[in-house]
Amino acid sequence: MSGKQEYLNTINNLGTFIQYWGFKSVHGKIWGFIYLSEEPVSTPQIVEFLGVSKGLVSVAINELLEYKLIVQLDKAKYGALTYVAASAPASTVREVLKNREIQILKNTESSLKALSKLNAQSCRDLNLSKEKAQELLGLTSSHRNLLSMVVKKNVNSVSDWRKLLERGLKFLKLGN
Repeated sequence: MSGKQEYLNTINNLGTFIQYWGFKSVHGKIWGFIYLSEEPVSTPQIVEFLGVSKGLVSVAINELLEYKLIVQLDKAKYGALTYVAASAPASTVREVLKNREIQILKNTESSLKALSKLNAQSCRDLNLSKEKAQELLGLTSSHRNLLSMVVKKNVNSVSDWRKLLERGLKFLKLGN
């Protein structure tokens, strides 16, 4: 067993996971392939492994460079540029969380606060449970506060991110 199919399955799953964060699947696949590689990776290697067009890879690589998730190295012996994963991808994740997810939660909080200010008649007319809206507001606020705390942590590497999550899980287990 060569492991190529398992490797490709892993790369595809990373693409799906990264897509969850608002990127395109191809970003996650390319980043995952570069991150998991022992040696710097060239564009032709990515095209061959993923079976996608050079144009798609080129555009995605430029975007990954812009997000500082990969780093361009010197040219390989045949003139192709090579790439390695950035040493601090978690800082990019923190920025995405801060600029997108926390903002979504703030907008949701604002909407829920507006609902909680409605009078009883308006709530009846809308068939709206003010109590449930306030519960949801509390939950949303708690999520935003937790996410804000995570974003403030100085976590940059994948290993630092994993350690932070493990500490959080350990803390939650203590509460049971």
